[in-house]
Amino acid sequence: MEPRTGVQWSGPQNRKYLASPLARRIVDQSGLRFNFAKSRGNPDWRPVVRSEQVVYQLGLTLKGISMNIILFGAPGVGKGTQAKVLAQEFSIPHISTGDVLREAIKNQTPLGLQAKTLMDRGMLVPDDIMIGLIRDLLGSDRCKTGFILDGFPRTAAQAAALDGIFAELHIAAPSVINIEVEETEIINRLSQRYVCKNCGAITNGEVDHITLKDPCQKCGGVLYQRDDDKAETVKKRLDVYHDSTAPVKAHYESKGILRTVNGSGTVEEITGRVLTALKRA
Repeated sequence: MEPRTGVQWSGPQNRKYLASPLARRIVDQSGLRFNFAKSRGNPDWRPVVRSEQVVYQLGLTLKGISMNIILFGAPGVGKGTQAKVLAQEFSIPHISTGDVLREAIKNQTPLGLQAKTLMDRGMLVPDDIMIGLIRDLLGSDRCKTGFILDGFPRTAAQAAALDGIFAELHIAAPSVINIEVEETEIINRLSQRYVCKNCGAITNGEVDHITLKDPCQKCGGVLYQRDDDKAETVKKRLDVYHDSTAPVKAHYESKGILRTVNGSGTVEEITGRVLTALKRA
């Protein structure tokens, strides 16, 4: 994306002309100074600069912030929420394994058809197919300016395969952000997570001030709680997560690209911590 005509990054005034709150936060944290030059492209001094333009102006690095991002953390720490915020603001794709599978099946790609056959038989999709789907997406134009991998890799084997994909496609090393939340808070979050039977929307009883007896806030459908989100099941899921992902954390720590942030607080507070961690990565 080309910067707007007339934008000059030279002075601290006119900060208010940044249209996006996250863009202002990025500028503040990066120490970037800027102003506007009135011109034919911007005759009214409009607040038109968004965060992706700031990113472009800094060569997609934000003084060291990588746009190749892996979000890592246990179920319920808020990876998906942060991925959506960053993806929207930076105009880079949010990649989750579930979305990748659904898209490949919908588009009837060769790997998608293989995955569908296995899933229809009640079988798990093996690593070679999942890694192939990830490779195809990372090599596409959608990811040419960056990406956010949400919840992948989950095993040491997947991490090693992903390293190979980055090398093969000449993708710069990612920034790996590990979001951590106390286990009691995770259990509380997930045990109050409800899903709409009609539209699939996910809500949280504590955040959205609803119960299972209330209708879906999006479509009015009936809410239910998945077995995976019941407190006793969540505890088992966390045990499995810690056992399977400890080697993945060690893998990225050995490369010096893992940064851990506190996942407690408001979405905005956590986003600020993630951005700070990305600057250090």
